[in-house]
Amino acid sequence: MVDAARRFRAAGSQVVVNFSPVTEHSRQVLPHTDVLVVNEAEAAALRLQVAGLDEAIPGRLWDTLDLLRKCDGGPRDVVVTLGERGLWGMSRFGEVRQYRAHRITTVNAVGAGDTFLAMLVSRLAQGDAFLDGLTAAGATGALACSRRESWLNRNDAPRLNELVQDRTVLIPARIRKQVH
Repeated sequence: MVDAARRFRAAGSQVVVNFSPVTEHSRQVLPHTDVLVVNEAEAAALRLQVAGLDEAIPGRLWDTLDLLRKCDGGPRDVVVTLGERGLWGMSRFGEVRQYRAHRITTVNAVGAGDTFLAMLVSRLAQGDAFLDGLTAAGATGALACSRRESWLNRNDAPRLNELVQDRTVLIPARIRKQVH
């Protein structure tokens, strides 16, 4: 994986990495990663690789995002998906967005992460800013959970558009206290 990431980046591509699961060598890919997509457990496992076992585990998720954003060749964009609790994204510039999960009835969560990732990559390829791409990606992942099948189709477009337009899931920005 390291060699592939290195080659894609050398060719001018933006490298999006989704560790699922985090392995003992995952950290070696980070220097060649532009966008990191992990769930909460994967973020914690990767944080341990980066910070080590002796470091205290931070009480705030944005501290983990910030560490993963800056470490090993960063800065990079980072998103941590939290399932029914929503998601957090931090841009390579340190901007943070937090989203609540969409209010949907979960029928089948299989494929939701893949659907989220596919939409995020699609939006980035279309030129969307990372944090803006999270809106559509989160809506797509949620919609995938509401279906019996593990995929979406063109008939899902009206409902997907409703979810993308739903601004109630965006949690207002919080000011991060500076430590002096």
